[in-house]
Parts: sequence; structure tokens; C-alpha cells
Amino acid sequence: MIEELQKIPLELYVVSYMNKCTKEGIKATFDEICWGVLNHLPKDQVQINDNEMILDILKRIAILNKTTGEWKLKTDDPKLFDDI
Repeated sequence: MIEELQKIPLELYVVSYMNKCTKEGIKATFDEICWGVLNHLPKDQVQINDNEMILDILKRIAILNKTTGEWKLKTDDPKLFDDI
């Protein structure tokens, strides 16, 4: 008998992709994040809470640089000009 796989929260895919962007020097714009996350989601193994959107997750875990359109994960030590 095959056990049912535990579903992985969408937020983990978003965080993982943003870490990959940072590591590889990819500009993490909204379009890039959506494409990167949605392109790699396994079928039926993702848990989406109450129709939560990627933008909702980004607003909670990241900061948008309004000049470049790039999202960066929030840190414990926020910088003064992070959200310019």
C-alpha cells in the first residue's frame, strides 16, 4: 500500500525559489518568482491555505524594492532603504 504524501505549503516553494534567486544572482521580480514557483510545483502535493496567492505570501515574507521591482526575503536586521 502506498502512503499518501504529505502536502507541502506553497510558502515553502516561494521561500526556496527566492533563496535560489539570491544564490544564483537572479533578479526576483514578481513574474520571475511566479514562473519559477508554478513551473516546479508537483501535482497534488502542494497545500494552499484558503486560496492564498503568491502575492499574499510575498507581502508577508519579503520586501519589495519599488525602484527595481525586486523582492527580497525579510531579515532579522532590516535595512533603512530596503523598500525604496
